Amino acid sequence: AIALLQRAPLGSEELRRARLVCAAHGFDAGLGLLYAAQEQPSALLRHQAETRQYDALIATCTARGATQPHLWLDALRHVASLDDGEGGVPPAARQRIIAEVVAAAEREGLLPPLALVEALSAHEGTPLSLVVPLLRASLARDEALVSEAHAEAARFATDAARFEAEATALANTPRVFQRSICSKCSAPVEPPSVHFLCGHSFHANCLADGTAAQDAEPECPTCAPQRRRVREHAAMVASRAVAHDDFYRQLDEAADGFGVVADFFSKGVLSPLGR
Repeated sequence: AIALLQRAPLGSEELRRARLVCAAHGFDAGLGLLYAAQEQPSALLRHQAETRQYDALIATCTARGATQPHLWLDALRHVASLDDGEGGVPPAARQRIIAEVVAAAEREGLLPPLALVEALSAHEGTPLSLVVPLLRASLARDEALVSEAHAEAARFATDAARFEAEATALANTPRVFQRSICSKCSAPVEPPSVHFLCGHSFHANCLADGTAAQDAEPECPTCAPQRRRVREHAAMVASRAVAHDDFYRQLDEAADGFGVVADFFSKGVLSPLGR
């Protein structure tokens, strides 16, 4: 029968009828073949979950998940919703399958952790322990980025000390600005001009083209974007450090661990700083 289905050139109506015949006679292998032939991966996943073809289910997601990442969520929902107990899937087996799907989806890196957590949290009885590896991986990435940010902050502190020393020197000794080219128009610098301690110099009219000329303490237009990014990054690191403490505290106190995890993922607290 499988060979016949593979050889026969079936149109849409013939495929529909063939599905009905296969379903009526419990021909699961034929149904799977027909779903695949009709490019219905979601229906194929549901069929594989219902007929306990879990290796095939994961293989389908792996083969098609790169272009259709929602299939991983479909697989999670199908498997997580399977009945337990007599005639259903034993809890240990279901948890093992869910863990495999979560690990595969995380390994592929095609879905945000929040989507996976929400797919699992939709079904009562799914333990939070199944997403522990996912959370650990996400937190490990965060911790690495935070460590990098701390190292960068240490470099900033060193620079700040150097700038303070320079400021003290400027207060007590004169400084000669020797840059002869405007940092904006590249023409020779002529009075009136503005010189910044970073070493950039501008014609007064070139500087007036931007908004810095109206500021009480204007910034060098060349260096301002980088300094703004540094300030924003430092503020983000500080806020994320506080948020992580809140996450662990609320997770310890909450009756619904999934709700806490989903809430913090949705706020971006458990996503890498660079995302």
